[in-house]
Amino acid sequence: MNWQNELKLAIKQVVTESPIKAEALAARMAAETGHGLSWSQLYRWGDVNQEELIPLGRLVQLLLISGDTRPLDVLCDACGGVFVRTRLAPGELDKVVIKMLKETTDVLSKATEAMKDGKITRAELCDLRKEVMHAHDALAQLEAAYSDKNKKGCL
Repeated sequence: MNWQNELKLAIKQVVTESPIKAEALAARMAAETGHGLSWSQLYRWGDVNQEELIPLGRLVQLLLISGDTRPLDVLCDACGGVFVRTRLAPGELDKVVIKMLKETTDVLSKATEAMKDGKITRAELCDLRKEVMHAHDALAQLEAAYSDKNKKGCL
């Protein structure tokens, strides 16, 4: 099956399975743009027998209003990627990643400093353990920023 038909099927699933009825979805989408939209048009965009594809702006509206990312998953897959949802506000991801990198760098610095004389003392080991825990906490904060209830494993 080609990506266009997969996208249409995903749109059909959103429209038919959303807790928000198709009529309400269409009404909200129309209200946001000031342009009319019928619920039957939503069904047409999800029909593999129709040639017309959903316009990008309408697709984004559908994703935002429904909260269902299945169409986005199809597009990411068609482009060779995956969609990973983050719970961070725009711009916050950079701060979390930078903190994780800083903490990891601190671990390396402490280990390098401790090894300068060729041995690690108990006090140096305690300091190193603290830095490792800080780096672990920073990584946990980054992992917590992502949510995907349907996938298991890393992130």
